[in-house]
Amino acid sequence: MMLNELKIGEFGLVLEVLCEDSLKQRLVDLGLTEGARVGCVLESPEKDPKAYEIKGALIAIRRV
Repeated sequence: MMLNELKIGEFGLVLEVLCEDSLKQRLVDLGLTEGARVGCVLESPEKDPKAYEIKGALIAIRRV
């Protein structure tokens, strides 16, 4: 399952970060590391961006 497929209230574990190296480093800096628990907490009316709880922080991420 991809991160953007999580619905509000759903949680998952990061198995792998698949994207360009520059974006991957940014996501890792935000806490999206292998084994991290991530939950979808909020989404805008148009479904982009969504807010995710990652290691106790609330992070808004847009689709690329």
